Amino acid sequence: MDIAILSHVGAVRKNNEDAALYREEEGIFLVADGMGGYTAGEIAAAMAAQTVLTSLLEAEGEEPEEALREAFYKANNMVFEKSRAISEYQGMGTTLTLAWLKKAESQLYLAHVGDSRAYLVREGHISQLSQDHTLVADMVKKGELKAEQVKNHPQRHILTRALGNDPWLEVDIRKYDWQKGDSLLLCTDGLTNLVTDEELLQVILAAENAKTATEKLLTMALKRGGYDNITVLLAIG
Repeated sequence: MDIAILSHVGAVRKNNEDAALYREEEGIFLVADGMGGYTAGEIAAAMAAQTVLTSLLEAEGEEPEEALREAFYKANNMVFEKSRAISEYQGMGTTLTLAWLKKAESQLYLAHVGDSRAYLVREGHISQLSQDHTLVADMVKKGELKAEQVKNHPQRHILTRALGNDPWLEVDIRKYDWQKGDSLLLCTDGLTNLVTDEELLQVILAAENAKTATEKLLTMALKRGGYDNITVLLAIG
């Protein structure tokens, strides 16, 4: 696969509280967007990312869904306990969106909490695989808000689920078919708040490679204000 990853502090923030990593051999890709007081967000994101990765690498022989659920529970407990133990970290948490590609089985497993996103690009179309765990997303589902009103809503940043905020965690886990030629995009909301799904698709389809595409998407978000940290992970099949 052709894989590229970019994480940028943006044009406004002083700290980059995003985390991202991938392990091509194991097919593991993830992004996280931390939140909390000074430096706490970046600690939460990095801690969750590393805990989940370590757990999955040690989960030989387990069913993927169970391995993912256990990995997220471990990360949630780790971040939650750290936030209780150190006063400066109180209330810290993070989003976490992880894709586990089992190429031999032609299966893609997705585990997700928060409003970072996973997209699948297939045959000239883009599909959002993850569901935003936000107040406004819930309002759209209930018919209380129109989708086009979300980006300007004053409560659009309020999460209904985050890793590390509570000792109990609900994780979305899904399985999708993977086809030859598919591409996977993971990103934080610093990108999707400023770049539309159609623009994501057009950049990916037009780019010569994953590196060029991630650089183009980052530049677009920065030119439109770069109000948040911006992280993009693209794997082109």
